[in-house]
Amino acid sequence: TVMLTGSGNGTFSWDGPNGFSSADQNPIATDPGMYILTVTGSNGCTSQAGAGVSLDNDPPGAQATGGTLTCIVTSVQLTATGNGTFSWNGPNGFSSTDQNPIVTEPGMYILTIMGANGCTSLAGAGVGQDIETPEINAIGGVLDCDGNPLQLDGSSSIANSSFAWSSANGFNSGDEDPFVTMAGFYTLVVTAPNGCTNTMDAAVTQAECDSCTLPLIISCGPDTTVACGTSLDALVVGPPILRKDLKCPTVNYFVYADTLLGICPMVIQRTWTVGDEAGNWETCVQMITVVDTVAPVLHDVPEDITADCMDDLTPPTEVWAEDGCWTTGTPYVIDSIVPGTCKGSYTILRTWYAQDLCGNVGSATQVITVVDTIAPAIDCDLEGKILVDCASIPEPVKCSVKDDCGDDFELTFTEAWITDPFGNLIIERVYGVEDDCGNTSSFTQHIFVSDGPCDGQKKLVVSAQPNPFMDACDLRFIAPEQGQAIVTVHDASGRSVAEAFNANVEAGQNISIGLRKEQLGFGLYEYRVVLGSHVARGTLLVQ
Repeated sequence: TVMLTGSGNGTFSWDGPNGFSSADQNPIATDPGMYILTVTGSNGCTSQAGAGVSLDNDPPGAQATGGTLTCIVTSVQLTATGNGTFSWNGPNGFSSTDQNPIVTEPGMYILTIMGANGCTSLAGAGVGQDIETPEINAIGGVLDCDGNPLQLDGSSSIANSSFAWSSANGFNSGDEDPFVTMAGFYTLVVTAPNGCTNTMDAAVTQAECDSCTLPLIISCGPDTTVACGTSLDALVVGPPILRKDLKCPTVNYFVYADTLLGICPMVIQRTWTVGDEAGNWETCVQMITVVDTVAPVLHDVPEDITADCMDDLTPPTEVWAEDGCWTTGTPYVIDSIVPGTCKGSYTILRTWYAQDLCGNVGSATQVITVVDTIAPAIDCDLEGKILVDCASIPEPVKCSVKDDCGDDFELTFTEAWITDPFGNLIIERVYGVEDDCGNTSSFTQHIFVSDGPCDGQKKLVVSAQPNPFMDACDLRFIAPEQGQAIVTVHDASGRSVAEAFNANVEAGQNISIGLRKEQLGFGLYEYRVVLGSHVARGTLLVQ
């Protein structure tokens, strides 16, 4: 119910849902909806107002879950969801206001949730109990006189149970029906999926045996696979298990013989022959498989070296191979060439290989770094110094070259007309050769011209006047061709100390360059004039 409240001066009149009406100022309403208040004053005038009554009766919602108690699980946590306060009731007077209480008794638990609006919701959660103990059976038996094992018989009334057999003689097994070879009591413990267990004993006895009934060989040596190199001694691979019974004649003879049945893998058939004092004989066969996965090892492989291109690089014959299982043939060698920066410099990857009968291949590699440090030999068939006049200056020749490391080389030729301080003309010809590895050699010929300088020759002839000098000297030459002329002066160490001229000139142009003592200082100097392919050098003496 809701009390409507009205205010104003006059008489009150309420109208509302389902024919509701009242003249009270503050009447009681039980239905939701809109209620209209009319107030009539003493002057007969009226005023109206509305009051809404809403309905909130939504239940809080309740959900509950329980669980199962077993021989392992001794308590269960109930879980509840919903909006409001929680209240649980259950077996044996159980009650709790926790949302998720823990219980230890089976039964039905009722959850009540009260919402903020006073409405309630109910839910039930069942807690089951599974503590069924398995019914089991354990059966033993009698061991016979032939030494055969006896199979125990275990069973359980509950599927998917686990079995554990044990005995004071040290026997343990997790099989349901294991085999035993010794007399005694065997205890079976069965554990059901719910954790509940049951135990039972089974007796195993030995039959009375008055005579020898056991075979000489209880079991042959085990068939096995071993790696090549493993000892094949019987004590390593495993011998047969022989009879040991006081009622039987003593075993006093055993021997084996091996027959090779295959190579890769090697299969050995080992036949055992066993005898006793009474002259009884038995045989059995054991199969031994020997696998070879190890490659041969190479010996006396040379160390890595650096060699000259002229050296003898024939592979040595001393390399040999060793295999732990089989003999190997002579190793074979393969050279792989890795090119270098030039023909005479390269790398040889020399690899020796050896293969055994099972196809395992071993290898070892020598790295040979070949270098070319030998310059090619140049032969110009010329004298180093000759004396000629202007009319008999010889033409340059073509030199022959021999390079034992390759045929990729380049010939060079330079010619310099040099005027010495005394005005004598010397022609210096340098014949050079450079191979593709950068090795160079040269031959220099000096031609002394008796009546030089020579007219009519398109040569670069430089004069220095005066020379020696104390204050100044003029370098003069006629340009034999058009191009850029560069004149430099160098000290006795070959270091450039001055660039006296650097400009383009015309063919036939007279060039005069002044040098002063202040530029150079006292001492002996060399001037160099370069114009295209023409080079001229001479000495200067500053006093």
